[in-house]
Amino acid sequence: EKDGKYKVHFISYHEKYDIWIDKNSSRLTTIRPRGEVLIKGDNLSCYSSDFKGWLEVEVVKVNNYDDRVQVAWVGSNNLNPIWLPINSPALSIKHKKHNAPAPK
Repeated sequence: EKDGKYKVHFISYHEKYDIWIDKNSSRLTTIRPRGEVLIKGDNLSCYSSDFKGWLEVEVVKVNNYDDRVQVAWVGSNNLNPIWLPINSPALSIKHKKHNAPAPK
C-alpha cells in the first residue's frame, strides 16, 4: 500500500504490467466471486516443506467426492503435483510471500 493505493500484480505477467489501484476503487473486492469454491485453473499459494516457504500452485484437478484438489507447482522447482484436502492449511486463496509464516 502506498498513498492510498494498492499495487496489483497479475500472476504470470511481467512486473511491467503491475498497476496501482486506489484502495476505494470498485475494481477491488475482498470477496471472491466463487467464495471458497476451487476450480481447475485457480491459482493459489501452497506451503512447501521442501522449500520451507509458500510457492505458487495451480489447481489441476478437483475431486469433490473426497473434498481434495490436485495442485501443480508453478515455476521450475522440480516438485511433483500433489493432492491436498480442500481445507488444508497448506493452501491459501490469498497469495502469500515465500517467507510468510508456515501453516500450523
